[in-house]
Amino acid sequence: MVVGKIKTLILGAGGMLGMDLQAVFPEAISLTHAELDITDKNAVFSIIDRLRPELVINDGASKLEGERAIVNAMNRYYIVRTSWLFGLHGANLVNTMLKLGTANHVVRVVNDQFGKPTYTKDLAQKIPEILDCDYGIYHITNEGVCSWYEFASAIIPNAVPCTSKEYIRRAKRPEYSVLVNTKTRPMRHWKDALVEYMEVRKT
Repeated sequence: MVVGKIKTLILGAGGMLGMDLQAVFPEAISLTHAELDITDKNAVFSIIDRLRPELVINDGASKLEGERAIVNAMNRYYIVRTSWLFGLHGANLVNTMLKLGTANHVVRVVNDQFGKPTYTKDLAQKIPEILDCDYGIYHITNEGVCSWYEFASAIIPNAVPCTSKEYIRRAKRPEYSVLVNTKTRPMRHWKDALVEYMEVRKT
């Protein structure tokens, strides 16, 4: 599918991924959460009815219930599952670690939760490839599995490991949230993506 040939609407365009999606879909109509509340059903239907987009990309925090609603409501959809996002346009672990690493002698980071860090720029650039594939659910992440501690250690030199029991959080995190991509070509390793991110972040 040729990007720019189809009328595209990006919802949540002001978010970390939404900003990178705008670079991939420069001709798209882009609306932030402030401009359109996606929890307002009537407002969403009104916008879609008025604009008549051929493709709608929603960067809201869609969880399992949202996925089920999409699957039950339509046949032509792409659901992209990803993990541990970092990017230039919002708060993320990389920026948090850089701040904590500067402000503290050591930074404790859990070493028993594993996933795949994903650069929003790489994820956004992957969307056009998915649009040429069959409808369905896709797992899209950068390659490479690591713990939060291993990820943090690639960002700052003073990260130290701890267990989840030692670092209590209000929201319980899964110990193993590794997504396997079997439907599209693999993306680059998260370490390579992080190197680029750190270089671009400096400019």
